[in-house]
This record gives sequence, structure tokens and C-alpha cells, in this order.
Amino acid sequence: MSDSIRLLYRLAKESAEYLHTAAECRPDDVPDLLGILARTVKQIWSNRGQLPCAEREMIRLVGEAVEGAARRQITPAIAAALKELVYESLGAAGLSSDRGKRAHALASALKWAHDRASGPTPHLNQALADVPVG
Repeated sequence: MSDSIRLLYRLAKESAEYLHTAAECRPDDVPDLLGILARTVKQIWSNRGQLPCAEREMIRLVGEAVEGAARRQITPAIAAALKELVYESLGAAGLSSDRGKRAHALASALKWAHDRASGPTPHLNQALADVPVG
């Protein structure tokens, strides 16, 4: 694995884990972290031959990040960043021959997080509007 892919994976992993576990993560940081994750997921998928188990890991990391973001009050900026993350992930999943299954898994992760978010989430509802689930 090249150093750049290793670094991208570490960045994606740390961003997702921070979003998933850190209660002290400031709401203003969430869109930036989701954006970082979206761009790193895209780059890792583009070079997935260098990372064993890239597909499974990226789906897991995206799911963790979405779940963590959905625990917060969803602002328009967070909703837009979630949408970017899902679209980048779905686009990356399109590189695989198992596109439908991966797209469904990623969309389901977003739906799952949405269903468990506390309180009203109108902005997340809007972000979900164009994401295929089912």
C-alpha cells in the first residue's frame, strides 16, 4: 500500500471515528469532517487495489460517520455534507461490479441513522429525498 493511500485511509478512519464517538465534536466541525471523509472515500475507492478490504472498510466508515452526525441537531450545512458524503460513496460504489448492493448498503446506513436521530430532522429529510433506499 502506498504512503498516500495509507494516509488517506487513516484520515478517513479518524474522521469517521471522531464523528461517531466524540461528544465534544463541535457542530460547526461536523460538515467539514463529513466533507473530508467524502473526498477521502472517493480517493481511496479510486485506488482501492492498494488497500485490502477497501470496500468493506469504506462502507463501515461511512456508516459510522453518518450515525454519529445524525446524533446531532441536523443543520442545513450538516445535511448538505451528509448528502455529499452519500453521493461520493454511491459514486465510488459504482466502480464495483456489485454496485446495487453497495449503493443499497450506503443508502440504508443513512436511513438507519436518520431513523435513530433524536428530535425532528427536517434538513436530513431533505438530504434523504434523492437517496435511493429499498
